[in-house]
Order: sequence, then structure tokens, then C-alpha cells
Amino acid sequence: MGGLPSRFIQIGTMEEAFTNEYLELDHNQDTQYNRHVIYSIAKIAAKNALKIRAPQLGIDLIYAVNSHIMGPDDDKNSFLQVTLQKLIAKEELIFSTGEQYFDVVSVEDCALGYYLIGKKGKPGATYWVGPGEPKHLRDYVERMYKLFPSGVEMQFGKLPYNDIILKKEVFSIDNLVNDTGYKPTMTYEETVRKLHRYFTEPV
Repeated sequence: MGGLPSRFIQIGTMEEAFTNEYLELDHNQDTQYNRHVIYSIAKIAAKNALKIRAPQLGIDLIYAVNSHIMGPDDDKNSFLQVTLQKLIAKEELIFSTGEQYFDVVSVEDCALGYYLIGKKGKPGATYWVGPGEPKHLRDYVERMYKLFPSGVEMQFGKLPYNDIILKKEVFSIDNLVNDTGYKPTMTYEETVRKLHRYFTEPV
């Protein structure tokens, strides 16, 4: 058996950005809600514990968070994946206003980001992995519809949205680019087309 690793990359979650905002809210007057908060609080607690323990063990800790990953073999039924499946099936398309900011990264580019972090990331740093070009969620839906129109009307604003709206700066990949030379290789449209083929073409 070998000794302890010299470098450890802890994987966070995009929901932490929401939780950081939630912790500043006043529960007596603010009503925002996100069901993932409990999960992300656990992630934040783990991060803080690792920050304390890693130096004691002589381990270089690097923290990484990724934007929404999109690609084949995703069984989490994420929003954009479900939307694409609805377009294919020509199902009803009912959404919130779509005003919240979002950032989408292909599974290939996410893996590339983590590879570069492992190879070139700086100890103690926190990196966001994604294209770094956040757009309103509605924009992603409309671009998907343009690629694969179903003929069914998109109904924005029909569902309520009662959550934090993150600032665009949250999704910055400047640290990742500057420290590792990371550069995304796939556009959102290429990512959507690949997922569409996965859903529609026989194996």
C-alpha cells in the first residue's frame, strides 16, 4: 500500500453558489427556496473540514466546481436534458420566465478541466469549470428549440420561479484559464446535437 496522495481535488457543486446567497437571507421576510440547499450545505461543510485537515496531512487541496454538465449517459433528468426529450417527443413545453443565469459545459470539456486542474492547478485554489459564458436559461432553451424545433409552442412564464438569481460573475473561469490554460472545445450547439444523437440513434 502506498502513502497518502500529495494532491487531492474535492469536487463541489454549482448549488453552493445558491447556498452562499441563501445564508445571507432573512427567513422572516425572504421566501426563496431551492431543494438542493441541504445537499450543498453538506458540500460546504466538507470543504471547510478538508481545508483544516489537508495541511495537517501534508496534502495539497484544490477545490473545483463545475457548471451544468450535459452529455450522454446522464441519468439525473436535468432540466435541459428533459427539455430536449420533450422536443423529441413533441410534448408540452411549459417553463418559468427563464430569467436566471445558467452555464452549460459538455462532459468532455468538464473532464478536460479536471484533468488540467490535477496537472497544473495551484494548491489551495478554487476553480470553476465551464465555458464561462453564462446566459439566461431561456436563451439555452430557445437555442435548443432552434436546433430541433418540435412545432409545439414554448410557454415561458407559466411556471413560478422562486429562487436566487446568480450573478454572471459566479461562473467565471478566469482562474482556471490563467493557471492551467484551459479552453473549452465544444460549443453548446455541438453538445446538444451529440445528446440528441444519443437519444434518437440506435446503439
